Amino acid sequence: MRLRSIVGLLVGLVILTAPGVSAQDSPTTGGDLVFVRGRDITSLDPNPVGDTDTIYSLNHLYETLYVADPTGTPIPQLATGYTVSDDQLSWTFTLRDGVTFHDGSTLDAEDVKFSIERATAGASFNFINAAVDRVEVVDPLTVTIHTKYPWSPMLADVVGFINYILPANFGGRTEEEFFASPVGTGPFKFDGWDKGVELRLVRNDSYWKPGQPYLDSVTWRLIGDDSTRELQLTGGQAHINQDPPYSSLETLATAADTESTVFPAETTQYVLFNLTQPPLDDVHVRRAIAHAIDRQALVDAVLLGNGQPANSFMSPQIRFYDAESPGATFDLEAARAEMAQSSVPDGFELELLTTSDYRLYLDVATIIQAQLAEIGITVNLRPIEFTNLYSTIASGDYQAAMEGWTSDIPDPDEQVSFMADFVSAASYSTNWDDADVKGWVSEAQRSFDDDARAALYAKIQEAANEQVPWVNLFYQGLPYAWRDEVKGFQVYATGAYHLEDAWISE
Repeated sequence: MRLRSIVGLLVGLVILTAPGVSAQDSPTTGGDLVFVRGRDITSLDPNPVGDTDTIYSLNHLYETLYVADPTGTPIPQLATGYTVSDDQLSWTFTLRDGVTFHDGSTLDAEDVKFSIERATAGASFNFINAAVDRVEVVDPLTVTIHTKYPWSPMLADVVGFINYILPANFGGRTEEEFFASPVGTGPFKFDGWDKGVELRLVRNDSYWKPGQPYLDSVTWRLIGDDSTRELQLTGGQAHINQDPPYSSLETLATAADTESTVFPAETTQYVLFNLTQPPLDDVHVRRAIAHAIDRQALVDAVLLGNGQPANSFMSPQIRFYDAESPGATFDLEAARAEMAQSSVPDGFELELLTTSDYRLYLDVATIIQAQLAEIGITVNLRPIEFTNLYSTIASGDYQAAMEGWTSDIPDPDEQVSFMADFVSAASYSTNWDDADVKGWVSEAQRSFDDDARAALYAKIQEAANEQVPWVNLFYQGLPYAWRDEVKGFQVYATGAYHLEDAWISE
């Protein structure tokens, strides 16, 4: 029963042993785990998904060829290994023999081909597969992904949630029928989703990992109120609480039946700017805002010290993060000087999109509202439901917005493409469009030389800090609390967790 602060641990920390597990603990089978959180999933289909809560749940239903380990390193999942051709244009994966879907059908290369091709033509994060040219079935247990050009993030890309492996042609069902009751190869099978209430999965007795999962079922239950989630945890109605308030972590750590921690993760929070919305098309305005926000005050007040101000849009936990990237510092004199050079030297009104049901975003937005008043900017908060936040930003229906990022793959390309190359997602829907940056992103994708990639990503981080299409706020870990009887639970660097490894002790 302890609380571990993230301060000083964000850079280079590796969690190899799950909290609450000692050498004397042995997994026991059985039990129905209840996981409470303040946000629901958005879809059972990975194609339109963009939020981490959905991804972390669907990881238990579907699987990928490779998966990230606790440190973020790709390791085999449905594949057992891979080779790359000498010209770096063909990636051949050997599949794990004897894996079955939840409906009893056997996984083979046709399923991989169907799934990768569907993901490549998908609706949301399909830019991850931008280099995929074609997928070739070599034999039932061998599949080759051919790329249009050398593509260094390929192994990391197959870790991504969009590349979940589904049955070919949805197992003979229509797409609509399939996602009403989907099947995958994961440790748990679909049992039901009551939107706005709970998602239920039950043990897959035919899972390819012998003896796992240990739990009979997992239920992710939506409880919007922080206090109610805490009461359900301490009262024994729930086993794991996601995002408990930082103010409650110490109490939960020292209570008789609960534990808590802040898991280090690749998570960064931002204020995004829509550069098509005046006066945010003026770089002096954006720089003024960046200098006027006191990030350390946000870390102290909202995270209670469990984080650190961000100097880059990339997290210290991810490869090629540049610790020397200067970023904007809190400096009211500099902020006022930028405003004086701007198109609105006397100030203006700014609408800041935030959420009504995620307290962290609302608290941060409220503090920023007060901080920007110091330089003549009147901030009007526009709270909406968290489940609608990403789609609203993606539609362009905002002026400035609270948002965050946790990388889904163990390579910077997903985040850098999403936020900086404009082509993939309009640079996180900021509409930042810089030809040099796009060129550097492309070079980094096609280079297999780590030193060259590091230099390119350093230039991209410098350009983002100079042009300020968003404000880098802070790096934070992910707070969780759980009951003592829950063993084997940990959160990985990517923010994901693997409940097939968890059990409830007697």
